[in-house]
Amino acid sequence: MKAFTKLLSVVTLGVLLSCNSEPSLQKYFVENSDNPKFVNVDIAKSSLNFSEEKLTSEELAAIETVKKLNVIAYQVDPKNANEYIAEQAKVKSILSDAKYQELMKMGEGESGITVRYVGTDELIDEVVVFASDEKKGFVVARIIGEDMTPTSLMTLVQAMQHSKIDMSKLKQFESFMNTK
Repeated sequence: MKAFTKLLSVVTLGVLLSCNSEPSLQKYFVENSDNPKFVNVDIAKSSLNFSEEKLTSEELAAIETVKKLNVIAYQVDPKNANEYIAEQAKVKSILSDAKYQELMKMGEGESGITVRYVGTDELIDEVVVFASDEKKGFVVARIIGEDMTPTSLMTLVQAMQHSKIDMSKLKQFESFMNTK
């Protein structure tokens, strides 16, 4: 019995030590998934309603590299301005990790968009779009890929032109987008 207890203690200690306590975008999404202050949507590829007959074989292949799309948003108002600043700082801190390589940055002052990616120049594991506006709030969109390349990512953007997005999946963002 003592041997079993020792073994159980060692295994438990190993599990506890192996848990990564560093903040991550995945953890941020999970921690805030049920928080009513956030709008959180997982978008299935099927919601994008691609017109497959209009797509090239390259565009179809690019779509297949997408595993998951997640979006989270935080709307700012005068009552939660300090919380907004704190939440925005958390996201910026996570995205400042060296694994998130900056691809593009636009805007300045009160609003802007940053596009970052995780992976290499040949294979992209994740694309993160962080958009913020001091009057509206912020949105973080994640595109998680499998065998996604820069070329397939650009092809995916082209394929989006042939998409009729199911807006019912994005209803939660309507009030966010229509703020003053």
